[in-house]
Amino acid sequence: MVMVSTFLSHSDEDKIIARKLADELSKHGFEVFVAHDDIGIGYEWEETLKDEIKKRELFIALLSDNFKKANFTDQEIGIACAYNKRIFPVRLDDTMPYGFMSRFQGSKKINPNIDSDEIQLLSHMLTLFTNENQKMIDDLIRKFQYSGSFREANAISRELYEFRNFTTKQINDIAKVFLDNYEVRESWTAGPSSLDFLSNNWSLIKSEYRDELSKYYKRLKDVE
Repeated sequence: MVMVSTFLSHSDEDKIIARKLADELSKHGFEVFVAHDDIGIGYEWEETLKDEIKKRELFIALLSDNFKKANFTDQEIGIACAYNKRIFPVRLDDTMPYGFMSRFQGSKKINPNIDSDEIQLLSHMLTLFTNENQKMIDDLIRKFQYSGSFREANAISRELYEFRNFTTKQINDIAKVFLDNYEVRESWTAGPSSLDFLSNNWSLIKSEYRDELSKYYKRLKDVE
């Protein structure tokens, strides 16, 4: 199993919960660095945190009132943003994402006792954003681009749109595929599915593609 390298930011008051969460996530393929708890005696903790955040694929913020009051947690969020990391706010209470992480959707509140079934669902959601998952989407988009028949385009579209988390670049790549490939655009399944997908992500599509798409999608006025 390929382990997903993850950084877990938390307040000192929540360190027991953080360790339980890390241990539970490890059962689902996550190798979790628990901030401060995993720093050895004598290490320069600020530099260690920077290095660990930089090299980790995912960043989890264990949100709570304690988290918001702790000074160093905001520093960790700032470092994560500087390294362009996607932040996953996991909520222990009613605290919502704030500041630099406010653009990221917070999870539903999790049980502080760390429920195994609940963490299994959380791990599934986190996996959707891993590099491996994104590579699978990129591969399908490339196949979509070179679809040579309606049947092939339909088959690929069904697989592609099972995914739920796309980057802005991937969304625009799909828009270009739709506009460039007749087999995709005119197929019975791939065409309408692509238009529905693009309408749901309309604000992220380049204006040059929107102008062309308007010729094919009568409902575009409703999503502008």
